[in-house]
Amino acid sequence: MLINDGFIRFGAASQKTKDEIFVAYYKIVHPSGTIPLPFQRILEQFQIPKEEHLVTAWDLFTKEDPGTKSRYEADAGDVYDMLESLIRDGTIFFAKTIED
Repeated sequence: MLINDGFIRFGAASQKTKDEIFVAYYKIVHPSGTIPLPFQRILEQFQIPKEEHLVTAWDLFTKEDPGTKSRYEADAGDVYDMLESLIRDGTIFFAKTIED
């Protein structure tokens, strides 16, 4: 489920060519493979520029200033309620949860 919260991670890989692409936190894209050219063309088509180092929120946290976290809850519930509802009505299939 790709909810625009900045924390969704996913990837795709080819068993044939061993090329893969991973979209990490904050939508940082990590392509790897035998040759980078196919990824470069696709990323350019979507106007995704190549950057050597991206500054994310993680770069701004320190022990002195660790940041804060909050959760938005609408009257109908939060994103976790929505996910449970989609599983209950059969819209999506739940296999397992993996936590870091």
